[in-house]
Amino acid sequence: DVLVGFSGTFSFWHGIDVLGDAARSLGNYSNIHFIFIGEGPLLPNMMSKLKGLDNMHFVGQVEYEDMPAYLSACDILLSPHLKPKDGPFIGSPTKIFEYMSMSKVIIASNLDQISEIISPSMSLNELELKDYSNIDEANGILVMPGSSTELSQAIIITAENINELNVLGENARKKSLVSYTWNKSTDMIQKKIQDLN
Repeated sequence: DVLVGFSGTFSFWHGIDVLGDAARSLGNYSNIHFIFIGEGPLLPNMMSKLKGLDNMHFVGQVEYEDMPAYLSACDILLSPHLKPKDGPFIGSPTKIFEYMSMSKVIIASNLDQISEIISPSMSLNELELKDYSNIDEANGILVMPGSSTELSQAIIITAENINELNVLGENARKKSLVSYTWNKSTDMIQKKIQDLN
């Protein structure tokens, strides 16, 4: 079985409705299980939408120190953020960095900073064609923001080929250790401050 995870706030710009629709479409896949970690205003709707599906598991809010255990249990981690109505996506997707540190396959929305972090990446088209020509460099899979169909298709194909695609998670962890540690972030901030002086 393959475990697909989401952690975060169940709120509007996190793509919760898209996540719920994608998960519901996979309710009959007995070998694909979902674990949803967190709370938020859209959680009751999500739980209602997925009620009665045996492969859906809600754990609510967990202590921060327990998060690595939950994330490490997953095979695939999701970040289905939505594109804002006005302007570019601006945010600090902490969950992406947490996901990268766990060496798990990440499926995320193809949005601004997210696509910069998960770069190079694989597309749904490459997954469908089993085109693994850039898999040794890719750090994850990017799908169209707001498309539950693309998200569910990417989950299905990734689950069916998880052994071959695990290298994406390994690549993501390597990139996180090179580029996205707290030390790297503080060094970058200090350099920016020095450049202003």
